[in-house]
Amino acid sequence: MKFRQLIPHLIALMFCACLPMTLVISAAVDNSTSGRIAELRDDFFPGTTDLPVLSHESLRWDLLKIKAPDAWPLVSGGEDVLIAVLDTGIDDTAPALTGKIASRVNFTNSQDYDQRGHGTFIAGIIAAAAENPAFPGVAYNARLLDVKVAEDDGSTDARKVANGVLWAVAHGADVINISVVIDNQYPLLERAVDYAWKKGCVIVAAAGNGASRKPVYPAAYANVIAVAASDKNDSLTSWSNWGDWVDVVAPGVDIYSTLPGKQYGFKNGSSFSAALVSGEAALLFTRTIAVDNDALINDEICNNIFNNCNVIKGMENPGKIINVYEAAKAAELNQEIQ
Repeated sequence: MKFRQLIPHLIALMFCACLPMTLVISAAVDNSTSGRIAELRDDFFPGTTDLPVLSHESLRWDLLKIKAPDAWPLVSGGEDVLIAVLDTGIDDTAPALTGKIASRVNFTNSQDYDQRGHGTFIAGIIAAAAENPAFPGVAYNARLLDVKVAEDDGSTDARKVANGVLWAVAHGADVINISVVIDNQYPLLERAVDYAWKKGCVIVAAAGNGASRKPVYPAAYANVIAVAASDKNDSLTSWSNWGDWVDVVAPGVDIYSTLPGKQYGFKNGSSFSAALVSGEAALLFTRTIAVDNDALINDEICNNIFNNCNVIKGMENPGKIINVYEAAKAAELNQEIQ
């Protein structure tokens, strides 16, 4: 391994040395804890364009569905909120992402930049700038941590993801978006997630695209918001995972966002549903106050997300599609009560 690629691993190990020994992550990982990005490659629209050619209403139906534009007057676009994107990297040469990266790290054997396009797409959904010609990200004033944990082929493993979580916490993340899925539990990944929660982070993860009730990780862990994918008719997609371990649903079909090379395109998958929820969490960070004695607001943010969804009759668990506007109003009400 080249010395440049070794540096982030050394940083992670130095950080782990300051944590309880139960959080130190071994360099070895069982093959059963391998993972992948939660994107449907077969449904990818290969055509991209430098500028959108459709109306905003049809182009960004997902933002309108979750009522993000209605919420923006109540919040500050996620200003001063830091969101870690654990993915394939972020190409911030895209105009909508220029200046968005606060810091970055690479835990993979691939190049630093995003060749796959998945991480760049996630970043645009979450935090594309307001002057983005397509449409702003949900939290258009937020900044990003680019945490590359997935190889250029989209593969990853639990150790990379766990190290990414710990690095994100050490670098001040408020929200951690993990649009990758691991098929089996990995205790040290769960401990890393629990550590991030105790430090006040909101952790959001994709439920996966296997059309199955079988839990995937880290989405199924207790301190993670697990997000399934819905379509334009407010139905669970035919390919989305579901079950009582899933917390909420968000749009995951025909999602439009940024791609490497200053382009835009469409993708499908619960990866992008999770990104919408991460953007919602970032918005709520600017309006939420602690109502208990722990001085942290991540639990209040999660409760606002869970308790202010649109309930869809007939949809199997979880049957709740996020409503950013209602969650923002609830946060505003809590402030007034205080």
